[in-house]
Formats: sequence, C-alpha cells, structure tokens
Amino acid sequence: ESAFMRIHRAYRVLADDALRSFYDRYGLTGVRLAESLSDDEAEAEAGKLSLPEERLRSLEGRVRGLLRRNEELRVGRLLGLQGSLTLAALGAPGHHGAHLRRRWRLQYSAASHSVQIAPCDGLRVTVGCATHIQGANGAGAAKLLLAASSRLGTSTTVRAGLNVTGGTPDAEVGIVRSLSPHCAVQQKVAFSGDGCTMSVTAHPWLSRTLRGSLGCSMGEDPGLTLGLAGRSSSSGHGAKAHLNLQPGGGELSGQLKYKPCKDFSLRLCPSLSPQGVALQAICTRAFPDGLTKLHWAVRVRRRALSLRLTLCRGGLRFNFPLELWTEACGPLPASELALALAFWAAPPLALRVLRA
Repeated sequence: ESAFMRIHRAYRVLADDALRSFYDRYGLTGVRLAESLSDDEAEAEAGKLSLPEERLRSLEGRVRGLLRRNEELRVGRLLGLQGSLTLAALGAPGHHGAHLRRRWRLQYSAASHSVQIAPCDGLRVTVGCATHIQGANGAGAAKLLLAASSRLGTSTTVRAGLNVTGGTPDAEVGIVRSLSPHCAVQQKVAFSGDGCTMSVTAHPWLSRTLRGSLGCSMGEDPGLTLGLAGRSSSSGHGAKAHLNLQPGGGELSGQLKYKPCKDFSLRLCPSLSPQGVALQAICTRAFPDGLTKLHWAVRVRRRALSLRLTLCRGGLRFNFPLELWTEACGPLPASELALALAFWAAPPLALRVLRA
C-alpha cells in the first residue's frame, strides 16, 4: 500500500505542470525515474545515451494517457453508456452479365444507444432507442427501450423492461435470486402481442471452474434450455455447450476458446440446427489501452458464407457484417470459401505489420 501511494503521488506530480517544474528545480539530487525495459530493449539501447528529461517526458505521456483512460472509464460507468452501429453489406454474385453491378450493395443499417440513470440509491433506470433501415427500399422501424432494476435485498434483484415498436408494446418482468453462493435462479414473465411467456432458469456452480444452466419456458414460446460453461483456472481457455429444444425444432451449439496470450484469443463455435451444420471462427485482439477490442469472424454453412468485423470501444460497438454467399446461390463453391478466408486473415496480418 505504501508503494502504491508513492506511485500515486508521483503520477500527480508528473500530471501537473506547476508541480512538475517545481520538482525539476527543487527536487532531490541524484534521484532518477527509471522505466522497466525488456532484455531486447536493453541490449539494443545499451550503447545509446538517454537524457533524464527524455525519460520523464515519455513517462509523463504514459501517465497522461492513463489519466485519460480512467476519466473515460469513470464517465462510461457513471452513465452506463451503450451504443451500437451496424452497416451490413451483401456481396453475393449476381446473374450473368450483372456481376459487377450487383456484387456489392448495402443490405441494412441499424443503430442503438442507451444511457443509465440512478435517481436514487438502489434504483437504476435505462433509456434507449434503436432503429433499423432496409437498404433495398429504405423502409425502417424504430424502437423505444425503457428498463429499470432495483435490489430488494442482498440476494434479490428485480428488473422490468418495456419495448415500444409502433403501437404494440412488449414488456417483461424478472426476478433474480441468489439461493446460495453457488446457485442463482431467474424468473421472468414476458408479455407481447402474441401472448404471454413465463420462464425459470437456474445457474448452479457445479465446481470451481464449471457452471451449468437449466431453463424452462411455457406459454406462447415454450422450450427447454440446457447449458454448460467451463474455464481454466490458470489461463483464459474455456469451453461452452448449449442445447435449446423447442416444438418443431432446436439447436445444439458449442464454443471452444483458446487464449495463448493476454491480448489475443480464438473461438470456434460449431452449431447444429434444422437449417444444417454451421461453423463460426472468431478472433479477438485487445489494444494496449485496455478499452478497445477488435473482433473478426467468419461463419460457414453449406449454402451460406458471411464475415463480420466488430470494433468495440468502451460501451460502443461498430459492426460491419458482409454476406458473401446466400442460400439462393446454391452450394458454396471452394473459390468463395478461399476468398472469405483471405478476408478473414487480413485484419491480423495488418495489425502485425502495423505493430512491427
């Protein structure tokens, strides 16, 4: 704790111009601020001269960047800012003779944003809106989002939400209870123009690194869900499995996560449904600032192929999906699959070149 307080005071000195000039003139003699260097950097710069002012200027820039990051995090957490922007493009080949004209076009665009307000202690209110516009005819729809959550005790939380689209509102009310430190139960009732749906879901911890989920819904949208999620206690590796059963259909999906380092991960997500077998691969790269992440994914099915590039910054998310092959085009050829894999490999190669 004492070391942390010393570093905190040093950051305050470096971040203030008046204190910084005062320390440079009247500070202790013989005291220098050193930065941690790796072995490679030490060998490469062993024969170079480095003035103390250059080290202080570099450290001051890092401290100012850290202060800006903390300020952005504080504002984002205070208001609960969330937002997304989606621009979906279609790149499926057209008929013979119209290949270039119909190759690329905007399929749809969507945007949403929300803000969280805390009018009193224990109560949080979320207000947001969402829009969706079709690229073919320009028709669109808008939605108003209202939600509130409150804690009734140390182990009970109540949530309520209202979505208004046109003249038909949808509402839901849910209660989350912690029965024990190893099990939580969620009860939810949803109302819509089609009817009412009630569901109960339990989330027990089966072990220290394995968590399960069992849910049942009745009413207008009946179904049964079963899930397992495990993670490694010493690394970021993990695995998930999810089974969803509904009248006339269902879906079995899984996820394998491989995280060789702190700022990179690879996820493989296979799924089986009445539409066929699908495989999705997602790469995630975290930037050094700790607030920005880049996701790029490819999804392959027997008659469909799509890419997705997502940039996340704090609570903002920018999505750019691209559909290269549709169901109406027939079986997926090898040339389109090779093109998708080339596009999928482009972002990590570009980041590696920029980093080098």
